[in-house]
Amino acid sequence: MYNEFLSKYWTFSKWGLLMNERRKKPFKVSTEINNRKKLLNQELKRYIRLLTKHGSPEKLILFGTLAQGELHEWSDIDLVVVEKSNLPFYQRLRKIRELIQPQVGLDIVVYTPEEFDQLQANSPFFREEIIAKGKIIYEQSK
Repeated sequence: MYNEFLSKYWTFSKWGLLMNERRKKPFKVSTEINNRKKLLNQELKRYIRLLTKHGSPEKLILFGTLAQGELHEWSDIDLVVVEKSNLPFYQRLRKIRELIQPQVGLDIVVYTPEEFDQLQANSPFFREEIIAKGKIIYEQSK
């Protein structure tokens, strides 16, 4: 039964790599990606609305595949929230997750302004992936 499944959905490419036969249908994959992009953007708008209405973010930064427009069928939302808080890191995360109740995959981090500044100064990954490639999608007016 296992071999039937393999032969039905998988083949070996000319380089000896195992390939999923369903990937050979570009229109279907393209449609799935467009649907995924639409769903992620709807969810992102919902998050922004909830966070700005019920929270007090100073800044929201989108990063990852959605920010760069390089979506695939497993893309999720990668979000940095910067807000003043006295809560420990994990309690901040829990508070935000309970508020927005994510309906799609979400990687979120919540930093205080001081933590954000420290990471920006000391973390090459943070500077390259979040600051350089990310998009500020909300910034509190000063």
